[in-house]
Amino acid sequence: MNLKYLTDKALLQDTKHLAQEYRSITTSLIVHLREINTRRLFTELGYTSLFCYIVQELHFSEASASRRITAMKLLQEIPEIESKLESGELTLTNLGKAANTFKQEGITDTGFKKEILASIENTSSKTCEKTLEDVIGPASLSIQPTERMYSLHLEFCEATYNKFEQIRYLMAHKKRSREEIFNSIFDMAIEELTSKKFKTKSKQITSSSNPRYITANIKKAVYLRDKICQKCGSKNALEFDHIKPFALGGKSTEENLRMLCRNCNQRQRITSRL
Repeated sequence: MNLKYLTDKALLQDTKHLAQEYRSITTSLIVHLREINTRRLFTELGYTSLFCYIVQELHFSEASASRRITAMKLLQEIPEIESKLESGELTLTNLGKAANTFKQEGITDTGFKKEILASIENTSSKTCEKTLEDVIGPASLSIQPTERMYSLHLEFCEATYNKFEQIRYLMAHKKRSREEIFNSIFDMAIEELTSKKFKTKSKQITSSSNPRYITANIKKAVYLRDKICQKCGSKNALEFDHIKPFALGGKSTEENLRMLCRNCNQRQRITSRL
Protein backbone atom coordinates (compact mmCIF):
# COMPACT_ATOMS: atom_id res chain seq x y z
CA MET A 1 0.00 0.00 0.00
CA ASN A 2 1.50 3.28 -1.12
CA LEU A 3 0.32 6.29 0.91
CA LYS A 4 2.87 8.80 -0.37
CA TYR A 5 0.28 10.45 -2.61
CA LEU A 6 -1.88 11.41 0.40
CA THR A 7 -1.69 14.90 1.78
CA ASP A 8 -0.85 15.31 5.46
CA LYS A 9 -4.45 16.27 6.22
CA ALA A 10 -5.88 13.28 4.31
CA LEU A 11 -3.44 10.88 5.99
CA LEU A 12 -4.46 12.08 9.45
CA GLN A 13 -8.17 11.95 8.58
CA ASP A 14 -7.88 8.44 7.12
CA THR A 15 -5.96 7.20 10.18
CA LYS A 16 -8.56 8.62 12.54
CA HIS A 17 -11.34 7.03 10.47
CA LEU A 18 -9.56 3.65 10.48
CA ALA A 19 -9.09 3.80 14.26
CA GLN A 20 -12.81 4.41 14.73
CA GLU A 21 -13.62 1.65 12.25
CA TYR A 22 -11.28 -0.71 14.12
CA ARG A 23 -13.02 -0.01 17.43
CA SER A 24 -16.42 -0.48 15.81
CA ILE A 25 -15.37 -3.80 14.25
CA THR A 26 -13.84 -4.94 17.55
CA THR A 27 -17.07 -4.20 19.41
CA SER A 28 -19.13 -5.92 16.71
CA LEU A 29 -16.86 -8.97 16.93
CA ILE A 30 -17.37 -9.18 20.70
CA VAL A 31 -21.16 -8.97 20.26
CA HIS A 32 -20.97 -11.76 17.65
CA LEU A 33 -18.84 -13.88 20.01
CA ARG A 34 -21.45 -13.40 22.72
CA GLU A 35 -24.16 -14.78 20.42
CA ILE A 36 -21.93 -17.66 19.27
CA ASN A 37 -21.35 -18.53 22.91
CA THR A 38 -25.07 -18.34 23.68
CA ARG A 39 -25.83 -20.75 20.84
CA ARG A 40 -22.77 -22.91 21.64
CA LEU A 41 -21.98 -22.75 17.91
CA PHE A 42 -18.29 -23.50 18.46
CA THR A 43 -19.23 -27.12 19.13
CA GLU A 44 -20.42 -27.43 15.52
CA LEU A 45 -16.80 -26.95 14.43
CA GLY A 46 -15.45 -29.43 16.97
CA TYR A 47 -14.14 -26.92 19.52
CA THR A 48 -14.58 -27.59 23.23
CA SER A 49 -14.83 -23.92 24.22
CA LEU A 50 -15.24 -20.42 22.86
CA PHE A 51 -11.61 -19.76 23.79
CA CYS A 52 -10.40 -22.63 21.57
CA TYR A 53 -12.63 -21.38 18.75
CA ILE A 54 -11.18 -17.86 18.92
CA VAL A 55 -7.58 -19.08 19.04
CA GLN A 56 -7.74 -21.94 16.55
CA GLU A 57 -10.49 -20.84 14.16
CA LEU A 58 -10.12 -17.04 14.23
CA HIS A 59 -6.33 -17.17 14.79
CA PHE A 60 -6.14 -14.70 17.65
CA SER A 61 -3.41 -15.06 20.25
CA GLU A 62 -4.37 -16.57 23.61
CA ALA A 63 -4.02 -13.16 25.29
CA SER A 64 -6.25 -11.52 22.64
CA ALA A 65 -8.83 -14.29 23.02
CA SER A 66 -8.88 -13.84 26.79
CA ARG A 67 -9.37 -10.08 26.47
CA ARG A 68 -12.28 -10.51 24.10
CA ILE A 69 -13.97 -13.14 26.26
CA THR A 70 -13.50 -10.94 29.31
CA ALA A 71 -15.06 -8.00 27.48
CA MET A 72 -17.89 -10.24 26.27
CA LYS A 73 -18.73 -11.34 29.82
CA LEU A 74 -18.71 -7.76 31.13
CA LEU A 75 -20.85 -6.71 28.17
CA GLN A 76 -23.42 -9.33 29.16
CA GLU A 77 -23.54 -7.96 32.69
CA ILE A 78 -23.23 -4.25 31.83
CA PRO A 79 -24.60 -3.59 28.31
CA GLU A 80 -23.85 0.15 28.62
CA ILE A 81 -20.14 -0.44 28.09
CA GLU A 82 -20.74 -1.43 24.44
CA SER A 83 -20.86 2.24 23.37
CA LYS A 84 -17.86 3.04 25.58
CA LEU A 85 -15.85 0.28 23.91
CA GLU A 86 -16.85 1.43 20.43
CA SER A 87 -15.98 5.06 21.16
CA GLY A 88 -12.63 4.14 22.67
CA GLU A 89 -13.47 5.52 26.10
CA LEU A 90 -12.84 2.00 27.43
CA THR A 91 -10.16 -0.27 25.97
CA LEU A 92 -10.03 -4.06 25.91
CA THR A 93 -6.85 -3.96 27.98
CA ASN A 94 -8.38 -1.82 30.71
CA LEU A 95 -11.57 -3.88 30.72
CA GLY A 96 -9.44 -6.98 31.21
CA LYS A 97 -7.55 -5.43 34.12
CA ALA A 98 -10.79 -4.36 35.76
CA ALA A 99 -12.41 -7.77 35.26
CA ASN A 100 -9.37 -9.55 36.73
CA THR A 101 -9.51 -7.28 39.75
CA PHE A 102 -13.24 -7.87 40.21
CA LYS A 103 -12.59 -11.62 40.16
CA GLN A 104 -9.55 -11.52 42.47
CA GLU A 105 -11.27 -9.30 45.02
CA GLY A 106 -14.61 -11.13 44.83
CA ILE A 107 -16.52 -8.05 43.67
CA THR A 108 -20.03 -8.96 42.49
CA ASP A 109 -21.96 -5.70 42.94
CA THR A 110 -22.83 -4.46 39.43
CA GLY A 111 -23.33 -0.87 40.59
CA PHE A 112 -19.85 -0.75 42.10
CA LYS A 113 -18.38 -2.28 38.94
CA LYS A 114 -19.99 0.50 36.89
CA GLU A 115 -18.40 3.11 39.14
CA ILE A 116 -14.98 1.51 38.76
CA LEU A 117 -15.32 1.27 34.98
CA ALA A 118 -16.33 4.93 34.83
CA SER A 119 -13.18 5.85 36.77
CA ILE A 120 -10.89 4.15 34.22
CA GLU A 121 -12.45 5.66 31.10
CA ASN A 122 -9.98 7.43 28.80
CA THR A 123 -6.98 6.33 30.88
CA SER A 124 -3.72 4.64 29.93
CA SER A 125 -2.96 1.09 31.00
CA LYS A 126 -0.62 2.27 33.75
CA THR A 127 -3.09 4.86 35.03
CA CYS A 128 -5.80 2.20 35.00
CA GLU A 129 -3.67 -0.09 37.18
CA LYS A 130 -3.00 2.75 39.62
CA THR A 131 -6.69 3.65 39.80
CA LEU A 132 -7.71 0.04 40.44
CA GLU A 133 -5.05 -0.29 43.13
CA ASP A 134 -6.11 2.95 44.82
CA VAL A 135 -9.83 2.21 44.71
CA ILE A 136 -9.87 -1.55 45.27
CA GLY A 137 -6.43 -2.70 46.37
CA PRO A 138 -3.27 -4.25 44.91
CA ALA A 139 -3.77 -7.02 42.39
CA SER A 140 -1.67 -8.93 39.93
CA LEU A 141 -2.89 -7.03 36.90
CA SER A 142 -0.18 -7.47 34.34
CA ILE A 143 2.01 -10.39 35.42
CA GLN A 144 2.16 -13.07 32.74
CA PRO A 145 3.75 -16.41 33.74
CA THR A 146 6.62 -17.63 31.59
CA GLU A 147 5.22 -21.14 31.74
CA ARG A 148 1.74 -22.49 32.28
CA MET A 149 1.39 -22.50 36.06
CA TYR A 150 -1.74 -21.82 38.08
CA SER A 151 -2.17 -20.21 41.48
CA LEU A 152 -4.94 -21.44 43.77
CA HIS A 153 -5.47 -19.67 47.08
CA LEU A 154 -7.28 -21.84 49.62
CA GLU A 155 -8.65 -21.06 53.06
CA PHE A 156 -9.83 -24.01 55.16
CA CYS A 157 -11.88 -24.20 58.30
CA GLU A 158 -10.21 -26.19 61.08
CA ALA A 159 -12.12 -29.42 60.37
CA THR A 160 -11.17 -29.40 56.67
CA TYR A 161 -7.56 -28.51 57.45
CA ASN A 162 -7.36 -31.41 59.92
CA LYS A 163 -8.56 -33.77 57.18
CA PHE A 164 -5.82 -32.51 54.87
CA GLU A 165 -3.24 -33.00 57.62
CA GLN A 166 -4.50 -36.54 58.17
CA ILE A 167 -4.05 -37.32 54.47
CA ARG A 168 -0.59 -35.73 54.56
CA TYR A 169 0.38 -37.93 57.50
CA LEU A 170 -0.85 -41.04 55.67
CA MET A 171 1.33 -40.14 52.69
CA ALA A 172 4.30 -38.93 54.71
CA HIS A 173 6.38 -42.06 54.07
CA LYS A 174 6.40 -41.24 50.35
CA LYS A 175 7.85 -37.76 50.98
CA ARG A 176 5.46 -36.00 48.64
CA SER A 177 5.21 -32.27 48.06
CA ARG A 178 1.91 -30.50 48.72
CA GLU A 179 1.26 -30.40 44.97
CA GLU A 180 1.83 -34.16 44.74
CA ILE A 181 -0.50 -34.71 47.72
CA PHE A 182 -3.25 -32.65 46.08
CA ASN A 183 -2.64 -34.49 42.80
CA SER A 184 -3.20 -37.83 44.57
CA ILE A 185 -6.34 -36.51 46.28
CA PHE A 186 -7.68 -35.30 42.94
CA ASP A 187 -6.93 -38.69 41.31
CA MET A 188 -8.88 -40.49 44.01
CA ALA A 189 -11.73 -37.97 43.78
CA ILE A 190 -11.90 -38.34 39.99
CA GLU A 191 -12.05 -42.12 40.31
CA GLU A 192 -14.76 -41.94 42.97
CA LEU A 193 -16.87 -39.33 41.16
CA THR A 194 -16.53 -41.15 37.83
CA SER A 195 -17.67 -44.36 39.48
CA LYS A 196 -20.68 -42.65 41.09
CA LYS A 197 -21.76 -40.69 38.01
CA PHE A 198 -21.14 -43.28 35.31
CA LYS A 199 -21.46 -46.49 37.40
CA THR A 200 -18.06 -47.76 36.16
CA LYS A 201 -17.77 -50.17 39.12
CA SER A 202 -21.38 -51.23 39.18
CA LYS A 203 -22.27 -54.92 38.79
CA GLN A 204 -25.96 -54.39 39.41
CA ILE A 205 -28.58 -54.66 36.71
CA THR A 206 -31.29 -52.29 37.86
CA SER A 207 -34.63 -51.49 36.31
CA SER A 208 -37.39 -48.89 36.57
CA SER A 209 -40.92 -48.33 35.35
CA ASN A 210 -39.78 -44.93 34.02
CA PRO A 211 -38.92 -45.50 30.31
CA ARG A 212 -36.45 -42.60 30.41
CA TYR A 213 -34.48 -44.19 33.25
CA ILE A 214 -30.96 -45.31 32.32
CA THR A 215 -29.88 -48.39 34.25
CA ALA A 216 -26.52 -48.56 35.98
CA ASN A 217 -25.19 -51.27 33.68
CA ILE A 218 -26.14 -49.25 30.56
CA LYS A 219 -24.54 -46.10 32.01
CA LYS A 220 -21.38 -48.06 32.66
CA ALA A 221 -21.33 -49.60 29.16
CA VAL A 222 -21.96 -46.29 27.37
CA TYR A 223 -19.38 -44.38 29.40
CA LEU A 224 -16.69 -47.05 29.03
CA ARG A 225 -17.42 -47.22 25.29
CA ASP A 226 -17.27 -43.45 24.67
CA LYS A 227 -15.39 -41.77 27.57
CA ILE A 228 -15.34 -38.46 25.67
CA CYS A 229 -17.88 -36.22 23.97
CA GLN A 230 -18.83 -37.87 20.69
CA LYS A 231 -19.05 -34.50 18.92
CA CYS A 232 -16.07 -32.44 20.07
CA GLY A 233 -13.89 -34.87 22.04
CA SER A 234 -14.10 -32.96 25.32
CA LYS A 235 -14.11 -34.67 28.71
CA ASN A 236 -15.73 -31.70 30.44
CA ALA A 237 -19.22 -32.03 32.00
CA LEU A 238 -20.15 -35.22 30.16
CA GLU A 239 -23.84 -36.11 29.93
CA PHE A 240 -25.88 -38.98 28.50
CA ASP A 241 -27.69 -38.05 25.27
CA HIS A 242 -30.39 -39.93 23.40
CA ILE A 243 -29.30 -40.18 19.73
CA LYS A 244 -32.93 -40.55 18.70
CA PRO A 245 -34.66 -38.09 21.06
CA PHE A 246 -36.79 -39.64 23.80
CA ALA A 247 -39.69 -37.40 22.74
CA LEU A 248 -39.58 -39.03 19.30
CA GLY A 249 -39.62 -42.57 20.63
CA GLY A 250 -35.92 -43.00 21.35
CA LYS A 251 -35.15 -45.66 23.96
CA SER A 252 -32.72 -45.57 26.87
CA THR A 253 -30.65 -48.36 25.36
CA GLU A 254 -26.90 -48.68 24.93
CA GLU A 255 -27.27 -48.35 21.16
CA ASN A 256 -29.34 -45.16 21.40
CA LEU A 257 -27.18 -43.43 24.02
CA ARG A 258 -23.93 -41.53 23.69
CA MET A 259 -21.76 -39.22 25.75
CA LEU A 260 -21.91 -35.50 24.95
CA CYS A 261 -20.34 -32.63 26.86
CA ARG A 262 -22.76 -30.08 28.28
CA ASN A 263 -21.98 -27.54 25.52
CA CYS A 264 -22.65 -30.02 22.71
CA ASN A 265 -25.76 -31.33 24.46
CA GLN A 266 -27.10 -27.78 24.80
CA ARG A 267 -26.28 -27.13 21.15
CA GLN A 268 -28.09 -30.36 20.24
CA ARG A 269 -31.23 -29.16 22.02
CA ILE A 270 -31.03 -25.75 20.31
CA THR A 271 -30.74 -27.25 16.81
CA SER A 272 -33.53 -29.76 17.45
CA ARG A 273 -35.92 -26.87 18.15
CA LEU A 274 -35.07 -25.02 14.93
